[in-house]
Amino acid sequence: MIGAGAIGQAYSQAFTKTDQAELVSVADVRAEAAQAIADTIGCASFESADEMFEKSMLDAVLVCPPRDPHRPLSSRHPAGDSCALRKATGHRV
Repeated sequence: MIGAGAIGQAYSQAFTKTDQAELVSVADVRAEAAQAIADTIGCASFESADEMFEKSMLDAVLVCPPRDPHRPLSSRHPAGDSCALRKATGHRV
């Protein structure tokens, strides 16, 4: 998951209530925010999405930072991973 703000925290709590998916890592430029979620969930934390992509085995990526970074972050995930965006990357889909 990319983003450890309010929305990221809400999603991390949702992961604790399902056995259909597992949160394995969280990345946020605010290292303390990512670490707080990681400590609660029991997953890895990273200061950048690139580092997370490099060091984590991901089946999918949940992108939930503020609106502006969505497009660049979603386009950098490794080929083969699914990418779920919290907000649209533009007005046209």
